[in-house]
Order: sequence, then C-alpha cells, then structure tokens
Amino acid sequence: MSSRRWACPLDASSARHAAQVFDKYATTTAASGTGGSGAGAGPAALPPRQLKLALMACQGFAPTDFEVDRAAARGGAGGVALPQFVELLEAKARMEPHGEGSRSRAAFGLLDGGHKGFLTLSDLHAAVALVAPGLPAATAAVAFREADGDDDRRVSLREFERVAADCR
Repeated sequence: MSSRRWACPLDASSARHAAQVFDKYATTTAASGTGGSGAGAGPAALPPRQLKLALMACQGFAPTDFEVDRAAARGGAGGVALPQFVELLEAKARMEPHGEGSRSRAAFGLLDGGHKGFLTLSDLHAAVALVAPGLPAATAAVAFREADGDDDRRVSLREFERVAADCR
C-alpha cells in the first residue's frame, strides 16, 4: 500500500481499500506525457479504462460510461490522481441512502472480504460455514445460482441487492 495520506471522511478501512485499489490500477506518466514508468516518471493517475476498473473494485458494480467520462474529465489529460479518486468515492458515498440498500451493501462488503467487487461461490461457502455450518453445500450452491442473474459465476452488488430486496 502507498504511504500517501490525505484528509477524507472515508472510514479507515474504506480509505485503505481506496488507496490499494488506486495503487493497483494507477499508471505513471512520463515527463513528456507519453506514458510509461521509470526515471522522470510523473505522478500516478488513473486513465479512463483503469478508472472504470478501480471504480468497479470499490463499488462492486461497473459505472456507466457517462460516469467514467465525467470523472475522467475532472482529472485532465494525465488521468485522475489519488485525491480526486478519493473525492469521487466520497461524493458517491454521500449520495447513497442510509436505508435498506446501505445494509445490503454492508453485508455484501462483509462477504466480499477480498474486496474483489463480486462474490464467488467459495465466498458464500465460507460465510455459510461460519453462520450456518449445518446447511448443505448444495443448498448454498442453489442460492448462489439463483442470485447470479447473468450466469457469470459471480454475484455483483446489484445482483446481491436484488436478492436482498426480494427477501424483504
């Protein structure tokens, strides 16, 4: 993880995760602005494609192209720097309602311990082993397939929220 620090209202865990995601997807720009890394490299930034991947990793679902374009425009030609990335995440967090959806997002975050932005069948099996050890693995697999609406063997935050809403 980077040793960079900044003032932000994100909780400590979210701030660490944001910095880790940024470091994973950021690229450095050469002094000439042509890209690359090494001697004379400029500050790390997220170009549009990496910005989309980083937002997916932090949000649990893919942002729209409009959201990515709008966010990328804030960063200029070099891309979005870490402080701008954190500001973007903070703005998105402020827009989130604090009701049932935030509870399902919190539950999703607990299940997604690796902060991948999606759940796998093994994530579900691990959670079931902790909270309902007597539940057959086949039952968990059926529940997972039901939640995986697009059959990509991953349950996104949106798919998880859909299932949580159906359970209310």
